[in-house]
Amino acid sequence: MNPKTEYQKYIRHDAKVISNHERSAHKEDTKETIALVPEGGSLRDIPEELRGGRNYHALLRKMNRTKPSYTIDTGHRSYFHYEELRVLSIRESARLQSYFDDYVFVGPKAEQYKEVGNEVPPLLAENIAESIERYLDSISNHQKG
Repeated sequence: MNPKTEYQKYIRHDAKVISNHERSAHKEDTKETIALVPEGGSLRDIPEELRGGRNYHALLRKMNRTKPSYTIDTGHRSYFHYEELRVLSIRESARLQSYFDDYVFVGPKAEQYKEVGNEVPPLLAENIAESIERYLDSISNHQKG
């Protein structure tokens, strides 16, 4: 499938295959609960009696395809896909964090999710490093001048 956006082109990098994109196989009652959550909403948006005993605060949120992503953290297995009745895959979470598609996560699935959520997003790290470099260059140029 051809990329639809500049970000998709960028994030695909030189990947020949897409790894870490195994979709979770949820139980039918979990899918029914996910189906009740509106796009961009959370479990709190559905009646308590339909929550299936789940009673979380901001967790169990459904992504919104037209808005920026929620912060991806180590608990992001609670973010539902905006269209499909499942949580995000590791690859989808990694893309939101700006990992190139050719980066492969290894180890148990729970550890892979944790790694994605605990890391500083690569694009953010790159921008911070560039800002620090510009600042240090300005100090160096000021001291020379």
